[in-house]
Amino acid sequence: MIVASDDSVVRDKAIESLKKVTEFLDPIAINTKYFALCKRLRKGDIFSMRIAASALYANVYPKLLSENKLSAQRKFKKLVADDTPMVRWGAA
Repeated sequence: MIVASDDSVVRDKAIESLKKVTEFLDPIAINTKYFALCKRLRKGDIFSMRIAASALYANVYPKLLSENKLSAQRKFKKLVADDTPMVRWGAA
C-alpha cells in the first residue's frame, strides 16, 4: 500500500512538535535560537514556511523579551499582509 504525504499534514505535525519544544527551552534559547528560526521561516520562498512561521510566532510570543516582541509584531504583520491567501489564512 502506498500512502501519499500531504504537505499540510506534515507541516501541521512539525508545527505541533516545535510548539512542544518551547516548553523545555530556557528563555535565552527561545529569544535567540527559536526566534531566529521563526524569522528564517517567515522569509521563506515557499508559502508553507510562512504559514509555519505565523503559527510559531503566535506560540512563542508570550515568552519573548519586550524588544523581541516588537520585532515579532512587525514580522507577523507582514505575514498577515502576505500576497498568498494561504499565508494570510494561516496567520488569522
